[in-house]
Amino acid sequence: MTDSGRTDADHSRASVYPGRSSEHPGPGVRPRGPAALAAAAVAVAFLASAFLAAGIPVACRSWQDVFTGAASSGAASSGAAVPGAPAAPGAPGPYSVHAEGLRDPAAADCARMTAARVVRVVDGDTVVVEIPRPPVGLGPRETVRLIGVDAPELGRGNRPADPGGPQSAEAARSLLDSRRVLLAFDRELRDRYGRVLAYLYTPEGDCLNLALVRTGAARALLKYPFAFSAAFERAEREARAARLGLFSELYIP
Repeated sequence: MTDSGRTDADHSRASVYPGRSSEHPGPGVRPRGPAALAAAAVAVAFLASAFLAAGIPVACRSWQDVFTGAASSGAASSGAAVPGAPAAPGAPGPYSVHAEGLRDPAAADCARMTAARVVRVVDGDTVVVEIPRPPVGLGPRETVRLIGVDAPELGRGNRPADPGGPQSAEAARSLLDSRRVLLAFDRELRDRYGRVLAYLYTPEGDCLNLALVRTGAARALLKYPFAFSAAFERAEREARAARLGLFSELYIP
């Protein structure tokens, strides 16, 4: 105890900020008490209201996303929809026949499909389309892998084409090239290569994927489950019986 009545520790604290006593802390020392707790509560309430206004959990968005409405850079670069992100005003979601529980290709609702135009036929089961008004999760130009269709490979580099590959691609080109189509979707929007998985329909409601199999331009791809697998399996069976296209004696016995 010193002659002033303060302890040595009191003098030590006071010497850090000359001219200030321990009752009046210096800069950098945050006051503690009811006022500080109230200020913290207001800040937390403000942030919580911002996240709630965005309609998503805190973990789904970055700070910039919440206050600007922008998607995070990772989601934007991948082209995928941001889980929990609101769709653009008036933008419909992709129409899924699997979500509707459909099993008959003719039962699909064309009015809910996405309008597109085929700008390139890559081979017998893959095309490139342009989409004037893409729904959430799609871009204005996409490579589409046709659901339920398995065409022979075209030759690339030193690899020769599979038997029937060029003929399958030509049949797909004749049916699809430059054609205005409607897109419908199934269980998943994309495959592991980033290609969109879709059915192509005419405005009259004909499934063009099924038409390729029915005419023997391609086989039915039944390795993976999809809504219309029974119809595609039946179409291939009928094309084989009639020896159409790939199922003629020239290509697949």
